[in-house]
Amino acid sequence: MEERSEQLCVDVNKKKPFKKITTFLKQLANIQPEIVEFVATKFGIFGGIIYENPWWFILGSILITLICCIGFIPGIPKWVDSAEQLYSLPYSLARDHGILHTKLFSNIQSRTQLIIVTSNTPGENVLTWEFLEIVSHINKLVRGESLDAVGGRRVGVNIDSRLLGSSQNTKFNSEIDTDPFHLPNDVFLTYNDICTRTSFETCSVQSVIEAGILDMKALLDGKPPELYILGGFVFNLRKQAFLPDYILGKMKTIPCIRTLPTDLVSKILRPELLIPSEKGPGFSDVQIDCIIGAEAFLMAYEIFDDKTDANMIRNMMWEQALINILKENRDWGRARLTFSAFRSRDDELKASTSENSDILLVGLTFALLFFYVGSANFSFDLYKMKTYSGLAGLFAALLGLASGMGLMSICGVSFVPTVLVTPFLIMGAAVNYLFVIVNAYSTGYTITSTKERCMLTLQDSVIGISITMCTGLVSFSIGAVGEPYMSIRNFCIFSAASIIFTYIYVFIFMFPVLCLDAKRESIRRLHFFKVPKLTDADIWAKKEALEGRSLPIDKATSFAIVSYNLSRILDEYNIKLYPVKDSDYYNKSLTQRIIRNLFHLPMKQNNLMLDKNKIDTSTSESQIISSSYTDCSNISQKFYENRLITRELEYEQQDSSRNEIFTEDLSCYNQVSNIEHLLQTLLIEPPGTVGRSTRRVMLHTIGPLMATPLVKFAVLILWITFLSVSIYGFTKMESGLDLRDLAPKTSYLQGFDRDFIQYFGEYDVPTDVYFPETLEWWKREVQERIFDFVLTLEKLESTKRVIDPLQNIISNPNLAKLLRGGSKEIFQTTLYDELYNNPDSNYKQFAYDFVWKGKELVTYRIRLFVKGMQTSQQKADWMSEIRAVCEAEEKHPKLPFKVVAYNYMMLFYESDLSILSECFSNMLSCGIAIELITLMLIPEVMSGLFVIVLMACIDIGLFGFMYYWNVKLNMVSMINLLLSMGFAVDYSTLMTHTFSHCYGQTRNHRMIECLGLMGAPVCHGAMSTFLGIVVLSGSTSYIFTVFFKMMVMVVGFGFFHGIIVLPVLLSIVGRLTGNTSDIELEMSNWLRNGYENKKKSCDCSKPTLAILSRDFQANNNSIQTFTSKEYNHTVDFIGPNYKN
Repeated sequence: MEERSEQLCVDVNKKKPFKKITTFLKQLANIQPEIVEFVATKFGIFGGIIYENPWWFILGSILITLICCIGFIPGIPKWVDSAEQLYSLPYSLARDHGILHTKLFSNIQSRTQLIIVTSNTPGENVLTWEFLEIVSHINKLVRGESLDAVGGRRVGVNIDSRLLGSSQNTKFNSEIDTDPFHLPNDVFLTYNDICTRTSFETCSVQSVIEAGILDMKALLDGKPPELYILGGFVFNLRKQAFLPDYILGKMKTIPCIRTLPTDLVSKILRPELLIPSEKGPGFSDVQIDCIIGAEAFLMAYEIFDDKTDANMIRNMMWEQALINILKENRDWGRARLTFSAFRSRDDELKASTSENSDILLVGLTFALLFFYVGSANFSFDLYKMKTYSGLAGLFAALLGLASGMGLMSICGVSFVPTVLVTPFLIMGAAVNYLFVIVNAYSTGYTITSTKERCMLTLQDSVIGISITMCTGLVSFSIGAVGEPYMSIRNFCIFSAASIIFTYIYVFIFMFPVLCLDAKRESIRRLHFFKVPKLTDADIWAKKEALEGRSLPIDKATSFAIVSYNLSRILDEYNIKLYPVKDSDYYNKSLTQRIIRNLFHLPMKQNNLMLDKNKIDTSTSESQIISSSYTDCSNISQKFYENRLITRELEYEQQDSSRNEIFTEDLSCYNQVSNIEHLLQTLLIEPPGTVGRSTRRVMLHTIGPLMATPLVKFAVLILWITFLSVSIYGFTKMESGLDLRDLAPKTSYLQGFDRDFIQYFGEYDVPTDVYFPETLEWWKREVQERIFDFVLTLEKLESTKRVIDPLQNIISNPNLAKLLRGGSKEIFQTTLYDELYNNPDSNYKQFAYDFVWKGKELVTYRIRLFVKGMQTSQQKADWMSEIRAVCEAEEKHPKLPFKVVAYNYMMLFYESDLSILSECFSNMLSCGIAIELITLMLIPEVMSGLFVIVLMACIDIGLFGFMYYWNVKLNMVSMINLLLSMGFAVDYSTLMTHTFSHCYGQTRNHRMIECLGLMGAPVCHGAMSTFLGIVVLSGSTSYIFTVFFKMMVMVVGFGFFHGIIVLPVLLSIVGRLTGNTSDIELEMSNWLRNGYENKKKSCDCSKPTLAILSRDFQANNNSIQTFTSKEYNHTVDFIGPNYKN
């Protein structure tokens, strides 16, 4: 019983969290409408304040921007363009290993400069004395021993001797020619002064010249040049070894027999391979491999870098001098060279995002959007056009960019290359906002008061705009807080600040201009200077409300109006969304009925309402109501008691061209015979309204077409196909950032990378394998364990060659007995003397591979050369493999020891390993936050579920199509994946929010209403966003190119799901809320009761709007009736039959 009770307690405890979550969601659902109404109402009141004081808000916006622009004053902005800082983890295992490596092997820390020399004729042998002479000249040029042929300059750098510090590696030669323009304290440093030193007291250079090819010229006595491979290496006269295939590209070897000094080869080859030579004692004939040809030379120059500021300045200046001279000396007759300095990647990364051609793209983008926004908001009725407002929205984006970036610069946030894509992003977002606001204003055409129309515009649009802003802000916030990469983090910080300011400026800069535009429209003026604080329309509307003569349609929302117009359109054009279920329909078989339903098309037939004065004999509720008001005089009397309607009718009677613009024949206003015709007169959208044509297309054509079963079926099939293709692509997607991609296509690095892959792709970056802890090196069992570890490394498929200095020395029979005897003192002394005190030692080149404390060995490094790997993902996998081998040694049951593998590029490989988990983690956080925001601002759970499902589908599509478009998952593309969480669902959230407020009686009706209300701004928003990024398609910058590809997919997939897939899903399973509106019934009651009863119980305010704050001071005499001259439309430039 006790166990059962405990089990029951456990079950109850398990259910508690779910119960709490359920309770929370229920409470959120209960208060959600109140939250939305409260926010909308407060913004409506705020809109009224802006309406009366627009210029103060406009000037205030500009003032705030000017203050924030202090962050752009020279000296304040900081710029980071180091690839290591931008694209590597600030805290990682590789970074820890690098710090320890620098501490232990401080005397060999260096920066490598690479030069490749090859022939202008592909495939030509360059191992000739002619090409070697060219390589010798290049070597002297790099060392500062000769002048360049183009400008007569020497590779070197003038630097103040006081900045040289006390670095032991800096040995400048005062006898070297100095630059003639040097300052008194300047010293001219060449490569020989700043190079990394070897144990031979020479500069650390890997090249065919250092390998001794020129020393062979006298020995070969005019024969073609050749090098000898002894034990896998090439040796110079100093007995310094070189990997032949590391410095010679596509070399050609043949077996050969050569006579060589016995003293040299006996220490390299086994005794049985040596044959006494006819040349006499001291020489032996050996059968070896001879290098007789190659297609390219690699020259590697290392300069010392101890990470001090003095050396950093010196090295950067010398590398810049090298780059400047080599850029102009790449052609050497039959030979050509390509090169890469250590700083080249960072320089080219900076250049790729700061070239004038790419920066000018921002201006071109603004010009395109300027033209598009101006055109989309233009109307041939110049009073009603909203071009001024649209362009103000675009300028709000610029103000938001300047304010956000300037403020972050003041706060000390560094600019990074990825920030340069922020302008394209923010301008697209701002354009989305402005189209939503302009659309809300345009659909409020029934509201007679200009002020209330503007207030209702802000009230209706604020929720949709806030949802889209919050979703984008969430994406940026997650990236700013959760991303360790500076390139992503700083981009998100700048973008988040910019989008917040843009959101604010849309309300306090763009909306005030819209209010001025509305006043201009009301008073029939082409400009908005010196417009009144309140228009006559505001005053009349206030008086009508006080006297109870306001029409019921004044309180009707745009949702109710569109719902009524849709019903009228469907009836007028005989559009049947569903098959007519007559007796013939039910007599058919089930299969025939399914086919009939599936292939039903709502054909648009001729206008059946040929005579609008005839009353339909149907028994619909609207017609029954209409039939009770056939007394034309009674209706007309009530109709004319409203001053604003009287004004409109007077204008209509005197302008016969207006009748021709309407699709309906509405010429008999004075003989209105029923309510339906009256409502058609009052509720039809007037010509000249911005967006009218698009809304009509949505309601008349696209909406009914999408309501057909066949189209729905086709859309669902297309959607499933899209997801299937995306999932397949996701399984093939690659990850990793290849630093070679960061250079522009026009960069000199492109040629170097191409040559390196072609001729030297067999090797990847050399890796140091070292022991972070001191071992008992003298013990035989420790040595055996190390040799076993080396053997394990050699057996790896990725390994090309392993060089273990200790094993090489111990393998010498003359030294093995002393080094493997087990005596610590003998081991330390013998090894130290062989490395540093024996002038005839063959192992002197290993001296810097060992770290000593006095004469006690602390540690040493093993050089690991791995095979060339083409992708960064392969390199990251290799790093995981080598680390697993090292960790296995630490857990070895017999004499475990710690060993670490490190090379500089592992800083970036480690990022490739964690990028996928980082991406999924941040995207999940974004998804949860966006879902909560959606549930708070959209009044139903089903809509929130649609948003999260479509968001997941869009992200799956992005991951999948990244493979098809050759975009890898890395820090650059990850930025766009985070953006997709917010920006791709903008269209979906706007559509679901609109659908939840529609009034249609069926899902199909609401879907069409949703398209009619929000289809236009969504289409304009998608088009403007695309125009904002299309100019990036021609950029040579890798960052801009990836951004273009990703944003095209984000916009395309977001539009496809928001405007095509989502409406179909809503028309099938969308939740029908209790929104209802019966405009005809309300109108009939108004006509029946008259305004006298309204005055007794008049609620003069709108349901969600406060009464006009300004007291009504005008009397009846001050209100003049408009004549056609005072209320005149602009000239119709393209004829009376033009329809906007």
